[in-house]
Amino acid sequence: MNRLLMVEDDPDLADLLAQVLAFEGFEIEQAPSLAAARECLKKPQSLVLLDVGLPDGNGFDLLREIREAHPDLPVIMLTARGEAMDRVLGLELGADDYLPKPFETRELTARIRAVLRRAHAQVAVHDSAMVLNHARREAKLSGDLIDVTAAEFDLLDLLLAKSPEPVSKDELSESALGKPLGPYDRAIDVHISRLRKKLGEGQGAPKIVALRNRGYQWVEPE
Repeated sequence: MNRLLMVEDDPDLADLLAQVLAFEGFEIEQAPSLAAARECLKKPQSLVLLDVGLPDGNGFDLLREIREAHPDLPVIMLTARGEAMDRVLGLELGADDYLPKPFETRELTARIRAVLRRAHAQVAVHDSAMVLNHARREAKLSGDLIDVTAAEFDLLDLLLAKSPEPVSKDELSESALGKPLGPYDRAIDVHISRLRKKLGEGQGAPKIVALRNRGYQWVEPE
């Protein structure tokens, strides 16, 4: 049975979600504060549901600690702070998903199952110099580990999955950054630029090619 740690200081919401998720077959442990969560994390957990606003600190701080001590532990952020920059920060720090309040319990359950499925599988893209490990959220190019952020990993994941077809900026923004693409939004371009630098520019390096009015395309080295 999957054991979920719910870090949520609203007792009514926590009790409601615990009942719903227990009915769905999950074992739930509740922590109303960062201090309580740190104690719970000393035991094995399958996934963490993490609120941002907590009485003794910021959920983003705990997310950093989790990523350092438990890099493979999936985390879904639950927060009333729905601003785009908060979502981006959560994903950049390593959250696997970000769900703003209010939300439907069915959507939460679906997202939990989706994140757990990804965490339980290591997926390699065949015939590619790039290999993604979804459980560890690691990227290796020709066997060498590349230091990528959470958003960069998600961009690579989508580009590789759609290759050789291009992926629109709208889809990249929605899927990797968790926000719709704005009219003057350059976030995708900035992330792609950083990824290109990490991939290198040698003849044997894969390319991320910009296609006018179509988005970006992953191109394997010849």
